[in-house]
Amino acid sequence: MASLAAFRQRRGRVGRPSSIRIITALIGVLAILGLTTALDQALRHGGIAWNAAPGDDVALPGGRMRVEAVIPEQLAPMNHERFARLGMAMSAMVPDSTPEGQRTFTVLLSLVGQGPDGLDVRAERFSVSAPGLGPIAPLRSDMGTTTVPPGSGMTGTLVFRVPADAETLSLRYDGAYPIVLQLGEAPSHH
Repeated sequence: MASLAAFRQRRGRVGRPSSIRIITALIGVLAILGLTTALDQALRHGGIAWNAAPGDDVALPGGRMRVEAVIPEQLAPMNHERFARLGMAMSAMVPDSTPEGQRTFTVLLSLVGQGPDGLDVRAERFSVSAPGLGPIAPLRSDMGTTTVPPGSGMTGTLVFRVPADAETLSLRYDGAYPIVLQLGEAPSHH
């Protein structure tokens, strides 16, 4: 009988800490869920800076956008004077060479219309920025102004020119969450 009483007493002691552990774990899970919900609400309402990466979908009013690729421009510097001496003129179709101290890159986007009126796209609403570098509008774009109908998609390109030392930029469309663009080190021109 003494051993049965000792067993019950030990079981009672073991049972209480187990119950406490279960309750503590349950409270922890609920706290995490509450924090996740609060974080989600803050993200949706702009309370916290959140950045997407290329390949992530970003919600826009009336649709979504995704950066498919960031492509550095690798044009060699042009010698305009030499072309002129040879009697040649630079074509307006050829993009300008990138000035010294600058770098040029293209962003390839996918856009999908989802809202009842579709996605209103205007190239001038896109910009890139970085700390200490204000918003920079696209140098060129093939998108212009258009509407992507609900259930439809399109691709487009934006060309930006930024200081050569810019390695990490944020792409924005109006007030949407930014997409972080990693440019890496600027290519050297030899």
